[in-house]
Amino acid sequence: MRFLMAYMQKKYTLAAFLNRGSDSSRITQIELFDMQTSTNNSSAGATVSGNYVRIDADNTNDGFIGRWDDITLPAGNTTLRLRISRVAGSATFPSAFYIKENDL
Repeated sequence: MRFLMAYMQKKYTLAAFLNRGSDSSRITQIELFDMQTSTNNSSAGATVSGNYVRIDADNTNDGFIGRWDDITLPAGNTTLRLRISRVAGSATFPSAFYIKENDL
C-alpha cells in the first residue's frame, strides 16, 4: 500500500486499528517504509520493533492501535509505503486507517 504525500516541509501521523473478535491467534504486522524519521507511539498491547508493529486480532476489548507520529520524508520523496502481512493465523486487514498532515 502506498500513500502519496505532498512533500513541503510536513510531518505526518499514521494510525491503524484492526479487530477480528476474540481471536488472538491472528497476528498482523504493519511495516512503515521510505520515511526519514518517525516516532512509534503504538498502544501498550502492540508489539513494536524497529519500523513495524504487530497487533493480534483479539481487539474487541483491547483496542490496540499501531501508530507513528512525526513521520518525515527525505527531501524529494513523496511516497510513504506500508506493508501489511500475516504473522500467524488467518490474515486480518486493518479495519481503519488514520492519516494526518502537520506543518513542521
